[in-house]
Amino acid sequence: MKYIDDYLEYIKNIKNYSNYTIINYKKDIDQFLIFLKKENINDLTKITYDDIRNYLAYLNKINYKNKSISRMLSTLRSLFNYLESEKIININPTKLISNPKKEIRLPNFLSINEIEKLLSMKIENKYDIRDLLIIELLYSTGIRVGEAINIKMSDINTYDKTIKVLGKGSKYRYVLYGTRFDKLYNEYMNYFKDNSKDNYLLVSVNNKKLSESMIRKILNKVALKTNLNRHIYPHMLRHTYATHMLNNGAELLSVKELLGHKNIETTGIYTHVSNEYLRKVYLECHPRNKKINK
Repeated sequence: MKYIDDYLEYIKNIKNYSNYTIINYKKDIDQFLIFLKKENINDLTKITYDDIRNYLAYLNKINYKNKSISRMLSTLRSLFNYLESEKIININPTKLISNPKKEIRLPNFLSINEIEKLLSMKIENKYDIRDLLIIELLYSTGIRVGEAINIKMSDINTYDKTIKVLGKGSKYRYVLYGTRFDKLYNEYMNYFKDNSKDNYLLVSVNNKKLSESMIRKILNKVALKTNLNRHIYPHMLRHTYATHMLNNGAELLSVKELLGHKNIETTGIYTHVSNEYLRKVYLECHPRNKKINK
């Protein structure tokens, strides 16, 4: 459909959504269109509130979890907001529909020992340094993988130890990095001196910008080489950053700003993780909770 193609171009070129996000939005929309075809609905501009409700009920019937239904509704809401803003529709059928109740699912994160294990990988060539730099970058700053791959050399301020990143909604923010990233970055630059200020920080063998899928492969390659028996992915390092920050005394509002979250509720999920950690420490360490020797 032309409207769909225009919308995908809009979120790519105007909203600057990552390729990964755009692919997922397209999958959600394609699934919705399949449902509409079964219901003999062929005109996207004639969709009603009841059509959206019926679709959500259908997703629930085929055992989609609330989180997945919320994501699909978010995709449709974004699509119909676009159609409304372009005067293609007069009434937005998603406006009065609420998200299903959230299921609290704690994010996966790595322990400090697991992070240290990943970063202890033996360096055999310059691309091993790059791979370690990727892990240190994601863990030290908490940025999204889509933000990481778009960092250019000119975005890095080695004096202030800050990096300018382009986040969701085409908004820039500055993230901080520490001495460990700084050391790896300087070592990395010894091998990639040809990178001009306009070049991307993270590049492939052909000096091309790394993709998100390449980053995922690199992370699991490092996990395999260091015998870390876990599947890891970029967002897990973001979860790890936030969890470790809060566990070590950072204020929730500070972590919210550093992560680039719009709402404090989004950051609040990590307090559940921190509370579980504190509970574990309490149960293990307080003498009144230790088992009594008989």
